[in-house]
Amino acid sequence: MSASRLGFTVTRGVLLVLLVVAGLVGGVLHLPASAAPSAGFGVAGMTTNGRVDPLGVGGEKPSFGWRLTSSERGTRQSAYEIRVGREPGSADVWTSGKVSSDRQVGVVYAGPALEAGTRYYWSVRAWTGKGEGSDWSADAFFETGLLTAADWGDTQWIARPSAAAGELERWTNYSAIVNLSLDNAAFGVFLRAKDVDNGYMWQLSTTGARPALRPHLKVNGNYTLLGSVDLGSHGFTNDGLRSGQHTLRFDLTGATIATRLDGVLIDTRSDSTFTQGYVGFRTHADAGEKGSVHDAVVTGAGGAVLLDTDFASGRNPFSGGSVVGSALVVSGTTDALYDPAARPLPLLRKEFSTATGKTITSARVYASALGVYELAINGKRVGDQVLAPGWTNYQTRIQSQSYDVTKLLDGGSNVIGASLATGWWAGKVGIGWSRQYGDTPALVARLRIVYGDGTIQWIDTDRSWTAGDGPFVQADLQDGETYDAGRRTGRVE
Repeated sequence: MSASRLGFTVTRGVLLVLLVVAGLVGGVLHLPASAAPSAGFGVAGMTTNGRVDPLGVGGEKPSFGWRLTSSERGTRQSAYEIRVGREPGSADVWTSGKVSSDRQVGVVYAGPALEAGTRYYWSVRAWTGKGEGSDWSADAFFETGLLTAADWGDTQWIARPSAAAGELERWTNYSAIVNLSLDNAAFGVFLRAKDVDNGYMWQLSTTGARPALRPHLKVNGNYTLLGSVDLGSHGFTNDGLRSGQHTLRFDLTGATIATRLDGVLIDTRSDSTFTQGYVGFRTHADAGEKGSVHDAVVTGAGGAVLLDTDFASGRNPFSGGSVVGSALVVSGTTDALYDPAARPLPLLRKEFSTATGKTITSARVYASALGVYELAINGKRVGDQVLAPGWTNYQTRIQSQSYDVTKLLDGGSNVIGASLATGWWAGKVGIGWSRQYGDTPALVARLRIVYGDGTIQWIDTDRSWTAGDGPFVQADLQDGETYDAGRRTGRVE
């Protein structure tokens, strides 16, 4: 398995381009006939692009390497000859002729353009400084990947569908119940927030002489204090609020927002600035604010459940905070808003059948992703690479991989699937930065099945694939992963 480059345009304006590697080899010379092959002199250790028999060689011209074997000390190469063909021992594609050179690495192919998805065999023979020649080496091979946009055919970038359309519109009139611990200073709750810069923020504060509820309006990132409610008049103390667990309840009906703390009605006010939006949590580092949310349940019109957290599973449906044990801990300068798209990582799946009555001679998968991916066929992992396709500048190129999956296919019914994660595409890069290139992991893949009669069957990523939630609740290159064994049946098979 090896990496090559895709050559077509994807979403978010990502342009994938081919890289060209240029190289020079010593000139072809017509030398006098050499002596007969030396029994103690030979060629071994054949590599293409530094690898042994690689798959997925890209559009650039491959380079060859080898090493010498000899029964005599101090033997050196004075010349070589390479042949490349579509069959072992063949030179029907290219031959270098006898080249006067001691070069044994980085010898660049100089033949006609290579075809996509094709296996080429190559061998080399060498001459010593005494003019003694070796036999032809054993054949090595390399296979090209998909080299141009046309080679990818009708494949499409596919991803799990985003949250259902109209989700925000459901968050109009609702009741939100938050069970929390106020660990230090103050803790804020977002209400009817369409994003972290626009919504209500009700803050429970213990920074003054007496505890207070401080309702805020946040418009385009700017806070306006709407008032302050003395919670001491309702029997609450700073020390009491900073110990144990407490329950905040917010009932939003039209322009009216009613707030209860531990069952006590502490505030009712009207404001029509925002009519819909999600819930969330807020802290600021200046005062060392910190809180732990143990549970949050939101019910909408008719009792529809809009949110019911399950932090014990490790899942965090908010845009910030960290799940510790069975609670969401929010601290520092954090705006953690409910994110409908914060679901377990996706699985993609496609069922297909091979041709009846035909023998499969070879099968290859060519694949890449925005994010990182892992493939499986019939429940068996494809390849051994991790974090494929690797980190590149996605605005310039995205690598693809090629896999030999001949032994994984069954006659008749088969299943191919993929697990996706955010990787460098949408996960954390550097010091906490995330979504630097995009926000949704996606997959592109082609399965090429060749039968004994020469016919070819293609299985492409397209809208016929299905998507679902997998067992990985979250996975990030910096934060690690959380695996929910209770969702094991969701794995691709």
